[in-house]
Order: sequence, then structure tokens, then C-alpha cells
Amino acid sequence: MEKHLSEQSVPINDNNAYGIKIDKNTRCIHYSSELDIIAIKFKCCNQYFACHSCHHAIAGHSAERWQKEDFHIKAILCGRCELEMTIDQYLSSENKCFNCRSPLNPQCKTHWNLYFELVEHSCSRAAPNTFSRE
Repeated sequence: MEKHLSEQSVPINDNNAYGIKIDKNTRCIHYSSELDIIAIKFKCCNQYFACHSCHHAIAGHSAERWQKEDFHIKAILCGRCELEMTIDQYLSSENKCFNCRSPLNPQCKTHWNLYFELVEHSCSRAAPNTFSRE
């Protein structure tokens, strides 16, 4: 993994979460509200990042979206209680951690398409399985 000068990681249970200016609750320079407390494991590198922008800046490769058949995999990390959730649990969480019930940022839904293969409108069905760093 390439290292960005401002890149940091925080240990959470048996995982590290990476991000630019990341804090112990997985907030980063890009998303730092009280509700921004999850990290997402990227399928392409099996590493947790605070957000897609941190992955773009640090990882050195294009991100790959999780496919629907992988939604049973634990790939969401709560920065408050350190629970690892499956993608299915996270997508159906109603913006709360399943364990500690901490509120999660409802605006994260606007970026789900960057992380997960979702059933979308017919005009966007041809979306690629990866997104570019460019």
C-alpha cells in the first residue's frame, strides 16, 4: 500500500482503519461530523478505510465494489463500539449501529454506489464494477 504523507491508521480490534487525519472513531479529513463513525472494508484490498476519498488518496489502486453475493461478509466497522457488521446489516440498519445503536450519517447513502453493487434505475445498470482513481 502506498503511503500518503498525511495517512494514518488506527487499530480497532484486530483491524486497522486507514484514513487521512483519521481519529479513533474513524472520522477523517473528508467526513468528520459526530455521525461519521464507520469505516468500510474495500473488496479490492481487504483493508478498512474511513471513506472512498481516503482510499483514493492512500491505496494506490482503483476501488472495487462489493457484489450482492458478498453482502453477507463483514465489511463495515463501527468506530464507536468496534462492531464489524455485514454489508446486509449495514444497508438495513436504519442509520444506527446494530450493537451500540449510535446514529450513523444518513447522507452516506449518497455514496453507497461507490462501495456496493445496488439495484439501481435501468439507466445506471451498466455501471462498472470499479471506479477510477482519476
